Amino acid sequence: MLNQLLWALLLTAITVVMHSGYSAITIKQLAKAQRPREGRYLHFFLVRVVIELMLLHSAETIVWAWFYEWKNAEWDWNTSLYFSVVSFATLGYGDVLLPPQWRLVGALQSLVGVLLAGWSVALLVAVLQTTLRKKAAESNIPLE
Repeated sequence: MLNQLLWALLLTAITVVMHSGYSAITIKQLAKAQRPREGRYLHFFLVRVVIELMLLHSAETIVWAWFYEWKNAEWDWNTSLYFSVVSFATLGYGDVLLPPQWRLVGALQSLVGVLLAGWSVALLVAVLQTTLRKKAAESNIPLE
């Protein structure tokens, strides 16, 4: 059990570093923007951030899938990736199960998926708030 916990913590650390790196880049880009994004440009920026977040979450599930393929000789890449995505998204269909010696890792991946999804939502909210504050300041609209 300790072995599972240590592997899960390592995988969590890797995915958190990935997520924090992307968050830092996005926040830095947002802070650099002199003018608030308007109209279509705001929409394009938000679409870009959402697509990048989806790609980031995909990359994070791939990290876990590599682990599952490496540690579970019975699974091919497709099964490992499928299990990782289903666990990360907390769907947990139950049609594919980890061997008993790795089940805690799968459960912890679901917890990490929830936390990182929440982090992504918080990042989107921060992007919207910053953009709207800049727009309000430029238009001399008081925010209360």
